[in-house]
Amino acid sequence: MRDNGPALSFTHEGLLSGTEHAYRVRARNSLGTSDWSALATGKTDVPPLPPAAPPGLKAEPTSAFAIAVSWGEAERATKYELEVDGTVVNAAMQTAYAHKGLAAVSTHTYRVRASNSGGTSGWSAPVTAKTPVAPPTSVIDLSHAGTDGYTFGQSSDQVRRYQTFVADSYPVLTGIEVMLRKFGNAGNVTVSLYATSESKPTGNPLATATIAAGSANEDFKALPAALKYSGLQSGKKYAIVLGQSGSGNDGIYEWLAGADVSGDYDFGKFTGSAYVDESNIGDGWTKLYVAQSADPQPQPPAVPTGLTATAASSTSISLGWTAVTGATGYQVEIDGAAAYISTTAASYTHGGLAAGSTHAYRVRAVNAAGAGAWSAVATAKTGQNQPQPPAVPTGLTSTAASSTSISLGWTAVTGATGYQIEIDGSSTYVSSTGVSYTHSGLTAGSTHKYRVRAVNAAGTSGWTALVTATTPGQSSASVIDISHNGTDGFTFGETSDQVKRYQTFAANANKKLTKVEVKVKKYNGPADLTVSLYATKDSKPTGSALATATVKASAIGEDFAVVSAPLAYSGLASGTTYAIVLGQSKNSDYANYEWSTSEVNASLKYGKYSGGKWIDESGIGDGWLKVYVGQ
Repeated sequence: MRDNGPALSFTHEGLLSGTEHAYRVRARNSLGTSDWSALATGKTDVPPLPPAAPPGLKAEPTSAFAIAVSWGEAERATKYELEVDGTVVNAAMQTAYAHKGLAAVSTHTYRVRASNSGGTSGWSAPVTAKTPVAPPTSVIDLSHAGTDGYTFGQSSDQVRRYQTFVADSYPVLTGIEVMLRKFGNAGNVTVSLYATSESKPTGNPLATATIAAGSANEDFKALPAALKYSGLQSGKKYAIVLGQSGSGNDGIYEWLAGADVSGDYDFGKFTGSAYVDESNIGDGWTKLYVAQSADPQPQPPAVPTGLTATAASSTSISLGWTAVTGATGYQVEIDGAAAYISTTAASYTHGGLAAGSTHAYRVRAVNAAGAGAWSAVATAKTGQNQPQPPAVPTGLTSTAASSTSISLGWTAVTGATGYQIEIDGSSTYVSSTGVSYTHSGLTAGSTHKYRVRAVNAAGTSGWTALVTATTPGQSSASVIDISHNGTDGFTFGETSDQVKRYQTFAANANKKLTKVEVKVKKYNGPADLTVSLYATKDSKPTGSALATATVKASAIGEDFAVVSAPLAYSGLASGTTYAIVLGQSKNSDYANYEWSTSEVNASLKYGKYSGGKWIDESGIGDGWLKVYVGQ
């Protein structure tokens, strides 16, 4: 039993984990004690297993003065502790650490462990990293892609603007660039370096320079200033302050901001009486050029990193690498040859190679001080030549060789092993290994259409354009064929524009028209189809119809199909051009027909009736048509 005094709570300490305990309580005063309360029980927690040591610890220099440390997550960990050169840093739940402010060419050692309420893991195996030699110059880069500008140069409120930065291990400031634009007749820009107190400029300027007003305009532009100062202290915060000489001039400046480069930096204004922080609007675009000494000697550039070599084709390999600061060009070594390829770009394409050949490359950067060290070697192998289908034949011609034959010819295609010839739209092609073909056994006065494609083991080319030819003499064929494989259709049956459509044909030795076939489709329930024969003048229908037939709309589908019309006429004159005209018995702008159209013969004409006149539209092809004739 424990005397708890007047307190209303009690903590039972020193217990073993996972043990259960029972409690009751009673009250007392000067007259005695109460009865005991009901029992209450509680059990101490069982702590989790301690975590394992974090995996994958690595440390890599990110500059001459910083090393990035990272590791993998450890199961059950609630906290990590990183040991940096023998000093433990509490990394909380982070799995990365930036070790900054280091000396160039210095070596540092790291190890990490994980912990939770159940205990702490052992330390990971230590890793070390060494910072590289510091180049003689560097850039503190506060540039960004912001688009907003903030004013300075006013006589009050926004008199000046400032941007802070943290110095690194380079003690000398050799120059600066700021992104500005000017409005009106502004004075020169004053650029000053200040120490800071509580992240704001303080005291007198450490250095001052001027940007001439004439170098600025109304577009944002990076403007240099010869701001020089020796004595920057690593890790210390400074401020760049911009103003206007003779504030109150008839003009102002804007400093490009609107983007946050780092939460460690500050941006603000001088109102005329005090500096005011405005870091919420981002950072002022700035680049500060720093050096190890006031007059650094030129140094050869660093080694290019990230060299890759990739096969671009069976005859070329593309190289790429990361651009090197201070380099004016690069030399590419190919397969160990002493003659280097020079380029100013951070890429190069090695062409004219054999298929399936392997090549090795390395690259170094150059500038006025000399050449840097070579990169690691990268290799790549060109692809194998893949067979390709041949190109489309060119120069296809068709010429009547006699009253019963037509000769074709075309230009040979490189890589072709043969050719296929399509005759009058047939899907049964004629094969040829030569670049000519004679189509024989034809009827005198008959017209035929052809196209050709090339073939090889990889496949077939596209088809040539159609060509046509007509054998001499009058044909006595029973069908005048203007059919084709086209998929486009053109409307008729409207109340104005596309009222009717026509297709011309030339009569042969047969005088009697017995029927015609057309390929059409309907939509939205049109009236009956009308099919008429007209004489022509200037290749267009003229006069009244010589004959007319009607096809019920119910016999026509909504997909292109051949429709037969019982159009009859006796008296066709051999060699005379006639026209078949399609319409509907009751025109409508909603319910119409389409006539399947594609190029068959350039000498034939196709068009529409619109606005009270016939209009040639042969440029869109020929209407699908077969005219059946006899004696």
